[in-house]
Amino acid sequence: MLLRLLWLNVAPDVVYIAVGVGLTLWEPTDRMLHGFGWAVIVQGEFLLGFDAWHGWRLPRAARV
Repeated sequence: MLLRLLWLNVAPDVVYIAVGVGLTLWEPTDRMLHGFGWAVIVQGEFLLGFDAWHGWRLPRAARV
């Protein structure tokens, strides 16, 4: 159950990164929007790494 939840969370993490990229490209002259975009990208990358690493390192006993 936990393993499935971790791997299901990977999809929204990729979407967060894509939204962050979209925010940075939306209006390149708007520095605040550009900063928000980078903040969302960093958050999405952290969450992607967190979910993927824990999903990969989950003990076999918990995978059943």
